[in-house]
Amino acid sequence: MIRILIADDHTLVRRGLRVILEHMDNVEIVGEATDGIEAVNLVKELAPDIVVMDVSMPRLDGIGATNQIQKLNLSTHIVVLSMYDDPDLVLKAIQTGADGYLVKRSVSEELLPAIEQINQGKTYISRHIAL
Repeated sequence: MIRILIADDHTLVRRGLRVILEHMDNVEIVGEATDGIEAVNLVKELAPDIVVMDVSMPRLDGIGATNQIQKLNLSTHIVVLSMYDDPDLVLKAIQTGADGYLVKRSVSEELLPAIEQINQGKTYISRHIAL
């Protein structure tokens, strides 16, 4: 079972991600965070396998939260979600420790394959991004 934490400040997005992820037989949603600080705290508490994290959130953005989660030295993987396909932002996310980067417009097609690859220890970059 892949244990997933969803972190996004928009309720509608979190609900949509949950619906997509619940189509996977081997996924369990263990929690939801509304900002980066809450995401870091829930990772400490729940130790999910994967965090699906929005890049733009209040109090602490997804890049900052990724950085803090990486410092915990857990085996938690992170896939960053963003509206932006800016290569500099993608590189910053990956350099900070994210295992994947998805553009939100392609989440419905790419989230499940991204989760599967990241769970296998691979990196996943949205096909809409030209690096």
